Parts: sequence; structure tokens; C-alpha cells
Amino acid sequence: MTIPIETLKALDSYVLNHRLGENEREAPLFTDRHGKALTGNAVRKLFERLKVRTGIPDVCAHMLRHTWATNFHRSGSGSKFDMQVEGGWTTGRMVERYCKARPFEERRKAPSPFTASRAAIAEKRPSENGPSQQRSGLYGKRIA
Repeated sequence: MTIPIETLKALDSYVLNHRLGENEREAPLFTDRHGKALTGNAVRKLFERLKVRTGIPDVCAHMLRHTWATNFHRSGSGSKFDMQVEGGWTTGRMVERYCKARPFEERRKAPSPFTASRAAIAEKRPSENGPSQQRSGLYGKRIA
């Protein structure tokens, strides 16, 4: 999975300065105050506290997955297959489930296929952008 450098730095800081537990490669990344791996119930309680602190009533671990997939899609970071691989999903159906389309207002900002052809017609051809060509009266050849 691709992780931004800022996230890696934050994880390194957490592991080196805050995380309790063993420092082995296979040790759990997120631990409780006794150095044991967080359980599913502990993660749920963590997000319940986050709801209160942030004021976001429907915040949950699962929401983070939706947010990641939507942002991945909107940013154009890769194809839907890339998203499927990075999200760890086995089918394209899961990609469709987690990925939200851009809001209508954002989609309207994108160029239309109809305006693209009009812009191409209005553009000058490369030969029209160069210096003007003059003919020499002596040789009948073009000179720049």
C-alpha cells in the first residue's frame, strides 16, 4: 500500500516516542497502554471518544476507508484497478461500493467533450503560429 511520506514520519514518531510494546518487526503497530495489540472493541471505543471530541456524529473506522477511496478517485491517483489493489479488495464491486463520485458542481468544472472540439477548431494550426513566409522574386523559393 502506498503511504504518503508525512504519514510515514508520523508513524515513525508514534512508534519511537509513544507506542508501548515490543520493538520487533512483527509486533502490533497500535497497542494499548499495556503494550498489547488493540482489540476490535478497543478501536470502537477509541472512535466513540473521537466522536465526542470532534463533534462528528458518524465518525468510525469504516468511514476512513470510504474517505480514502473517494479521495483516491477524485485525485486521479490511479485507475479503479489500482484502487482495488491498494484497498485490498478482491472485486471491482467493492471499489464501486466505497468510491463516491465527485459532486455535480465539481463535475461541471471539467471540460466537456463538446467544448474540447470547439477549442480545437478555434486553435491555430502549427504552420499558422510560425514566422510568415515570403517568396523571393529571384528564385521563386520560400525564405523565412
